[in-house]
Amino acid sequence: MLKENLDDIEYTNDTVEQLGNKRLITAEDANEFIDEYKIYSKKLADSVSLFILAPAFLLLASILSTVSKNLSENVFYGIGVAVLLILIAYGVYKIIVSSQKVEKYNFIEEGNIELSYGVKGIVEKLSSEGEEKYTKSIAASIVIYIVGVVLVVLAGFINNDVWIHVSVIALLVLCSIATNIIVRKSTVRSTYDMLLQQGDYSAENKIKNKKQSSFSTAYWLIVIAIYLGVSLYTNKWGTTWIIFAVAAILFAALNAIFKSRNDNK
Repeated sequence: MLKENLDDIEYTNDTVEQLGNKRLITAEDANEFIDEYKIYSKKLADSVSLFILAPAFLLLASILSTVSKNLSENVFYGIGVAVLLILIAYGVYKIIVSSQKVEKYNFIEEGNIELSYGVKGIVEKLSSEGEEKYTKSIAASIVIYIVGVVLVVLAGFINNDVWIHVSVIALLVLCSIATNIIVRKSTVRSTYDMLLQQGDYSAENKIKNKKQSSFSTAYWLIVIAIYLGVSLYTNKWGTTWIIFAVAAILFAALNAIFKSRNDNK
């Protein structure tokens, strides 16, 4: 990526060096950083998708229980709850492990860096080229959310429990896809801002950015806790799925609000 654009530039040191209080970031360092964050963004996005998709298995269990003559409804719900808990646990595990792998780049996020000669221009070019794709991806995600809601509304007119459950499963699938896109694209985009120390990672926005990052982590942990608490207390696993559907849409809205406020300040 970066190395292909910097073939004519020579470096005497291919590693991160100390420059007074700052650390020099070479083409190789920046390239490795971007690649690592792409992997991290995918794992983070996949984990969030798992959280949103997990309740779909309870709805599927409910549908299967109505057509099966061999197993009771409780058996299907038991299997659905087990799958849900496994998916949530796996998602949390992936977030923790993937987060630890990128912790070594905290110094870049903190801004205590200096880009080596030629690197800044290439990163700016990559950021500019990716801006249009990012905007289109966010717009597509919003459309996907809307389509999911429309399917549920249409199913409501049919007034059939099976079709309503199917539409909600479709909604959860679409929400998981849309949120996955938003998380991946936003995380990759942030790598360029971190290297350039601009946008959310400019000096004035770093405190806000840290708060937003902490908010995202806390948000999904709280959503999981609320979902499990409400479901265990009411034992209505077949209806509490709505918590994840609403949480996914609310997460996208809050992210947009955070971004808009930061851009306007």
